[in-house]
Amino acid sequence: MRENLRDSLCRDTRGEYTFYIKRPAVTQGTNVVAAISYDPEKEYASYKILQPYLKMPRVRLLNHREDPRLVIEGIDGEPVAGLIEKDINRAVLASEAFWDDTLKMWKETVQPADETKYSRQMRQEKSKSLDKLMENDFVKAHLDLPVVVNEIEYPTLRKTIALAKEALEEVESTMVIKHGDEQVDNVLATRDGDYRVIDPAWRGVVGYGPPSFPVNLFIGTNYNFYYHWQEEHTMNGAANIKLDLQPRSRATHGEFHPLYKRLLDELAIISPSNQFKENLFENF
Repeated sequence: MRENLRDSLCRDTRGEYTFYIKRPAVTQGTNVVAAISYDPEKEYASYKILQPYLKMPRVRLLNHREDPRLVIEGIDGEPVAGLIEKDINRAVLASEAFWDDTLKMWKETVQPADETKYSRQMRQEKSKSLDKLMENDFVKAHLDLPVVVNEIEYPTLRKTIALAKEALEEVESTMVIKHGDEQVDNVLATRDGDYRVIDPAWRGVVGYGPPSFPVNLFIGTNYNFYYHWQEEHTMNGAANIKLDLQPRSRATHGEFHPLYKRLLDELAIISPSNQFKENLFENF
């Protein structure tokens, strides 16, 4: 039985076997996000680069020359993102196992940084994103307001964005092979207590890049998309923000925090850098 999941993806079930089929597609762009072209051949190449290091589904490329399709083995497991609230122990164990292997891969592939070999120019991409942020009408209206979060004063948005762009001028000292989309939605917790990771290289092919970005991505997506917040704010002469994790997410964070701390410690060793020196949520 075949089921279309989206334009570029379907699921095929034959008896006790399940596999996924991906085909070429182009997503629609917006005024903020550029259109993205999906190429099965590039993802296949990414799987082959990563499989010696990470636990991943088996893959096969069909119709290589004319109309490529990527066939991906179905895995008996669940995305860590869906387990965060219903089985935090499985979620953390799978995440730790994924990062154990990722850190081993980094130690085997680490080299002095050479941005001509990067699979994506992340510094330039992030700098352009900040430029777009400066064009947002809401942001422009509040660029110079004092910012106070939980009674701690931070620089204005204008100053913060300027500091971020300044930090992005610094080239990290090392580069590593990276998965390219290190977030909990791409890590599957398997029934046998292990993990599989899917969807490498969100754009393009897996390759070298700075190690700070995967760590930022993993921790940041949890904070932004999988934690629940209670928040109050007023904009009367200053941006006064009261921000706290809801009790259920505070417990989740307590379970994940040792892994976050370990990743930051490992990052400081493998690539001493200015690009993860400030964490707004440290007080949690």
